[in-house]
Amino acid sequence: MTSPEVLLNPLTVARNENERVLIEPSINSVRISIKIKQADEIEHILVHKFTRFLTQRAEAFFILRRKPVKGYDISFLITNFHTEEMLKHKLVDFIIQFMEEVDKEISEMKLFVSSEEITGNSALLIQLLAKRASTICGRVILNTFRLD
Repeated sequence: MTSPEVLLNPLTVARNENERVLIEPSINSVRISIKIKQADEIEHILVHKFTRFLTQRAEAFFILRRKPVKGYDISFLITNFHTEEMLKHKLVDFIIQFMEEVDKEISEMKLFVSSEEITGNSALLIQLLAKRASTICGRVILNTFRLD
């Protein structure tokens, strides 16, 4: 349990009710929770499967939490240890690029799923999501943490 003295005021940045980010700072960490746009049932399924795939591999991402904050799809926890080991501006770049790429990938997957009509084939859908999730995460990590 966290004492109220170490918690700072949370901030919500929202485009609308379905697209928002919750930033919860404290003395030694910040939790960033993202609600990914889900305009219809297909996007809802894609986001759920995509975030589930990522959270099952949370230990590989260091800052990704296994369980998101209620009402959000994915959460990151950046502690003072992360900021000591990693470049702060690269962590910020990672979160921003992750949000951009996720929106783009969900839209592309929706088009693919609609065109291929594989919504009923859950095994094929999971295979597609795994491939796309690996691609997006690899791309975001490489682009964010490459040496400039």
